[in-house]
Amino acid sequence: MLKPIISEKSLKSVQSSNEYTFLVDKNSDKFGVKEAVEKLFGVKVLDVRNKIARGKLKKHGKAKKITRGQDEKHVVVKLAEKDKIDLFETKEQSKSKSKTKKEK
Repeated sequence: MLKPIISEKSLKSVQSSNEYTFLVDKNSDKFGVKEAVEKLFGVKVLDVRNKIARGKLKKHGKAKKITRGQDEKHVVVKLAEKDKIDLFETKEQSKSKSKTKKEK
């Protein structure tokens, strides 16, 4: 595993369906990712989905030569309902939850 992907879309999937997104090596498989997540974070993994994100096209120089960046492999890991990974919790989320409680 390389790193977690923390974006608006991934944080929304964490809140709604307890799914976490990671960037992994292109040669890794689902079983290896499942074992790594369970060992690193001490959680129970229910499902693993993966996708290859194609590299973006970029234009360089005066001739506008087009090159493509490297492909990346993203993995979406679904955890059991009781399990959570603290890396995906942000301070803004906890502040916004407390503000909405105060407003009510």
